[in-house]
Amino acid sequence: MASAIRLLTEREYDQIQIREVADDAEVALATVYRYFPSKELLYAHALVMWGNEFEAEVLGRDRNRGDDSARVKAVLRRTARAYARYPNFYKLTTLLEVTTDTSAREIFEGYSGQFEQIVGGVLLDTVGRDREIIVMLATSMLGGQLRQWSRGKSNLPAVLRTLDDAVTIIFEGR
Repeated sequence: MASAIRLLTEREYDQIQIREVADDAEVALATVYRYFPSKELLYAHALVMWGNEFEAEVLGRDRNRGDDSARVKAVLRRTARAYARYPNFYKLTTLLEVTTDTSAREIFEGYSGQFEQIVGGVLLDTVGRDREIIVMLATSMLGGQLRQWSRGKSNLPAVLRTLDDAVTIIFEGR
């Protein structure tokens, strides 16, 4: 996993061969394929491992500081910045969203669900259906803004401003 993550920080997913991951990890190619029958599955697991580090950072911070709006803004900002620092991981998420590898898609759906739990977990003053809707809106807005950024139609400061403005509208209206 560490080798797969390291290689993805250096190059895009399409430019990495499984053999390179095996060589970097100093294991036989057959060993990699025994545990990960497809490249998509290997990298779905790598994405989860990378995301777990992010989750630890978010949960380790003062998650009780501020109100729900401030906490949601902070999570969305940290996420956008993480993908900006490691754009190949964002590109990987777009690939895994549409993969036909059912095992990899299952792992990715768990990753997405975990992020939704992070967002929902900072909503300390919002309950029930409102919480579900805010999580759905926040994650959808983040995805849309990251797609704009990934295609070069927006830059990170504009993404962060838009996310902040959208969260303000959700909680305060305009």
